[in-house]
Amino acid sequence: MKSTRLYINTELRPDLQVLLPAEQHRYMHSVLRLRAGDSVVLFNGSGSDFNGIISESSKKSSTIQLHDGMHIGNESPVHTHLFQAISKGDRMDNAIQKSIELGVSEITPMISERTVVRIDEKRLQKKHLHWEKIIISACEQSGRSVIPKLHPIINFTDALDAVENEHSYILSPEADCKLSSIQPGFNRCSIFIGPEGGFSEPELNVAKQHSVKEIKMGNRVLRTETAPIAVLSVIQMLAGDF
Repeated sequence: MKSTRLYINTELRPDLQVLLPAEQHRYMHSVLRLRAGDSVVLFNGSGSDFNGIISESSKKSSTIQLHDGMHIGNESPVHTHLFQAISKGDRMDNAIQKSIELGVSEITPMISERTVVRIDEKRLQKKHLHWEKIIISACEQSGRSVIPKLHPIINFTDALDAVENEHSYILSPEADCKLSSIQPGFNRCSIFIGPEGGFSEPELNVAKQHSVKEIKMGNRVLRTETAPIAVLSVIQMLAGDF
């Protein structure tokens, strides 16, 4: 039986006893119904997993006795930075979750000209924490032991200024080049994905001035939450990850 994996933001090492934080304890005790003697795996984002046994369990707390630790080398060989325009409803949540499963390295939520979602200052921190939880949950599920970086929300022009590599692409259904034109052999990549209405013509022109190449996903228009799944899948295949 596969052991439950839990992220915990604390030091981890073999032979250490760890008292689970309240949130992880409630999930393990009340949702998963795990008890003393059950196996668990803890990780803290350092790239290693630590096998353990629940040594003590009650309604109020759980203690994990760690045993051996092992480095998990399942990160993608290509470092991908996804600049994802914020979308409404659960579309953004799905885009983030699936991107993590597919091996994305960094995510920057982005406000573009046609972004319909408006997040005021009071909700910014709450939204960021919500997305962080989605990232951690996706890492727990997918077996990743490195937590991808979630950057603060920025506008489109600032996002272009943040690009640091020559392999940078922006999705547009009107582009002349298809995704299949990308050649393998790169180790860093940036992807720009627009909101429900896509990028405007002025935005595409500004992206070109920043040497961000315009590409399209075949002859069909993908939803904003589908596009990162398709693009990252191709990128990982080109990198030899698939």
